[in-house]
Amino acid sequence: MEFLERIDGLLKEKGMSRNALASEIDELNHNSFHAWKKYNTVPSAAIISKIADYFGVSTDYILGKTNKKNPSAENSGTEDALIEALVEMMIRLGWLNPDAPIKPENIKKLKIGIKNIAKKLKN
Repeated sequence: MEFLERIDGLLKEKGMSRNALASEIDELNHNSFHAWKKYNTVPSAAIISKIADYFGVSTDYILGKTNKKNPSAENSGTEDALIEALVEMMIRLGWLNPDAPIKPENIKKLKIGIKNIAKKLKN
């Protein structure tokens, strides 16, 4: 289950255990994670929201719908945010491998390509 992998990754980043997280969020207990995995279920939206708030990430990140931990914290009007959104779209379309990082030189090429397309559309 991708959401459990995401939670485990966040726990690892903080040096925490599942039990430690359960003690921080009232609705969780040490059996919650086991039950979700065993029965192939996800917690309620309220619990997912509390977990996301605890780690400072979006619920979409917890659920594996995006690779950006907190997209709302970024300025959507910036060039970098546009590139990030484009990369996310390309991953969702299956055009890019979500597990392979994009090299900085390829990001630069992508920006140049977008600018060239925008100039052609403008004229």
